[in-house]
Amino acid sequence: MTAPILNRMNTKYTGHHVSAGGFVFFEDLTSKQIYVALVRNKYSQWWIPKGHIEEWESHVQCAFREIEEELGLPKDNLEYIDFCCIDRYSYEENGEKNTKELYISVFNAKTKTKLIKYAEEIDQLEVAWFTFNDACEIIAFNKNELLKARGIFDKRHRLRDIENPTFHRVRLKLLKQKFITGIECFIIYGSCIQNANFGIKPDDTDICIVANNRDIDLELLAEFIFDNFENPDFRVYFKDEVESKLDFVEIGVGIFSIEYFANGFSLYGKNIFVDKLKNIDREKYTSSHLNKIFEYFLRIRREYMSKKNTYEYRRRYISKYVVRLLRSILLATKLATYNQLQNLTKEQIIDLAKHAGIIRKDSIINFDSTKELYHLFEEINEYVINQYSL
Repeated sequence: MTAPILNRMNTKYTGHHVSAGGFVFFEDLTSKQIYVALVRNKYSQWWIPKGHIEEWESHVQCAFREIEEELGLPKDNLEYIDFCCIDRYSYEENGEKNTKELYISVFNAKTKTKLIKYAEEIDQLEVAWFTFNDACEIIAFNKNELLKARGIFDKRHRLRDIENPTFHRVRLKLLKQKFITGIECFIIYGSCIQNANFGIKPDDTDICIVANNRDIDLELLAEFIFDNFENPDFRVYFKDEVESKLDFVEIGVGIFSIEYFANGFSLYGKNIFVDKLKNIDREKYTSSHLNKIFEYFLRIRREYMSKKNTYEYRRRYISKYVVRLLRSILLATKLATYNQLQNLTKEQIIDLAKHAGIIRKDSIINFDSTKELYHLFEEINEYVINQYSL
């Protein structure tokens, strides 16, 4: 899906139109019934609230405004869930051929208040709530999009499971940016999510961004990242790069990085790595882990021998990379899955490694001693070399 940059486009005149709107859902927690708010137009067709994007708006801001205008639902009763899709079509009006791009988002109504028809809208005849099944039957256009939007709505609780309030605030800011239409997905992943859920302040914020348009303003995007994240560690791909036949790599990491990204949280857009992970080449996946294991050997040994860093820094560094080394061994040898390891503490990973025979069960682990951590590393190193000896 290639989305143009809105501030470079004619958004409102004959020829090409750019508009935005959204599916508004409400869940009755007592009956578990899902409702959808729709608008009936002058042709008696039911569709979503939508309208032209003004020059000063992002597509999300436009959708909020149109929903408030056409349904009478105020912004404080709406929760933005996620972007759904772009619907592109053409039509004739007054003998002129027109093309349209409709940016569709998904919203949650906090309460099922009475909908109010927009008095100034002559093309609008009626507004109403429908059960989801009835909405599927009555909607004139965008039925496939409605089904997709329902899937997005059903997954809406995931962000609430992440305890870092910064992500919530940044997400709201992100939706207002002009460059947002050039973003396919904006993913937060790795230890910054895991540590937040453990109540630990992350050392940095791991970010993966996939852009769908090469006209995107990368300087503006970079400014947003550095203004809103502490110690951002980010990478930006273009969608055609990700979908090409080139072997996918991350900075210093092989194809297994797809698994990291696929298990991250997308602040915006569909996480395209979820589908890519399903078709990953398992042989290349294992090989990339083995390459990383060898790199960890060198990293840990070099830091242990270093004289330029403090004792405390070396201890923390070796502790961190010994655990990463164990994770890669467990994944490469299929002794554990990524999801199994995702929320384990370092002590639990050590116990799993003991159970798998990577570490002797009688080994005493002391994370406060650099020398004892290095002895643990030597034990792990010996296990790997014995497993892969010629």
